Amino acid sequence: MSNSNARVLRPGLAELVERGLVTPLTEAQKALWLLQERAPHSVAYNLSVLAEVRGFAEPRQLSGAWQRLIDSHAVLRSCFEMHGGHVVQRTQAELRSSFTVQEARAFDEAWFDSEVDARADEPFDLASGPLLRATLFTCGAAPSRLLVVAHHIILDFHSLELLCRGLLEDVSLHSEISGVSFREHVAAELKLLRSPRRAALIASWKDELEGAPTTLDLPLQKPRPDRQTFTGVACTKSLDAELALAVRNTAASLGATPYVFYLSVFASLLWRYSAQSDMLIGTPVGGRLDERLRDAIGYFANSLTVRVRCSAQASFLELTQQVRATVARVMDLQELPFPVVVRELGLTRDPSRSPIFQAFFVWDESSAGAIGKVDAERQLVPLCLSQRGSAFDLTLTVFHVA
Repeated sequence: MSNSNARVLRPGLAELVERGLVTPLTEAQKALWLLQERAPHSVAYNLSVLAEVRGFAEPRQLSGAWQRLIDSHAVLRSCFEMHGGHVVQRTQAELRSSFTVQEARAFDEAWFDSEVDARADEPFDLASGPLLRATLFTCGAAPSRLLVVAHHIILDFHSLELLCRGLLEDVSLHSEISGVSFREHVAAELKLLRSPRRAALIASWKDELEGAPTTLDLPLQKPRPDRQTFTGVACTKSLDAELALAVRNTAASLGATPYVFYLSVFASLLWRYSAQSDMLIGTPVGGRLDERLRDAIGYFANSLTVRVRCSAQASFLELTQQVRATVARVMDLQELPFPVVVRELGLTRDPSRSPIFQAFFVWDESSAGAIGKVDAERQLVPLCLSQRGSAFDLTLTVFHVA
């Protein structure tokens, strides 16, 4: 075969992108791909939702709606492969059999928990896909339970909730999730990274993090492994309504949002355990600065770094004021993808730690009440689901349930 024929059969990356056959990765996707390559059996970036299905009796209704969602959104049919030394995202023409029905004679909770854990903790193959799956657990006349698991490289949590909402709306209304395609988001990021705005954002981040320690030394029961293992356990606690209201009132009296209040509490706790007066904490943002992306499906989320300085001489009010000001400042820098910040800081990477920060704080109001809801009788009601994979040394997630 001549070289010219080989070029015809194996077009260059630019040509494949131009023809829409593959899509470049965002900076966040590149980072996740590298992490998965280093730890292919890790489930730290498996996103899972478990919910009770109310008002839908026919599994085939949900199965059909699931397939229509897969068919409608190219990002849900994605797989990732190397091409000419670059990782690209390829859309499969068809994707089948990612929805299964598991029948049970009785919902024995021990059996059910074991089944859910096994399915939620099954690793994904980024090269072949599929990168999401759904299991409907049925048990006679009892409400069914739905488990949806996806790899973070194609979805963020908001997208996962949109997917569940779209699942119910498709069954009831035969509607589709709106929003621009993920491909447009990729193009917008590439445009930003080639613009003068990139240099300004990098300079601001360097000023923000200058001299900050990029390690957090929490007391450990065992020696830190040479490389991150991404294994972990979750502990769930609930605040009763009275205490939760008292927290919100206290936050308001300090002039802080609940998000800032809980982040300040978390920072204070980390200070007491680490004895570090200067620390960095990661926190996610939606990454949907374009209003058209509000209902789009894909991995848009970004991570911000919040620098907190604690002092025995400072009051908690002063701490919350500092955190509030810092959060407001870094929110203005959220356009720049976190992996670019890591790269531009030129840090010496420690394979035993996540870069820049090892503590992460999540404030989530989106899961309050129901994940997907058509009306009072037809909805997905979230159930508690433990996650054992962990991307950081310590993550605090606060869910606000109305």
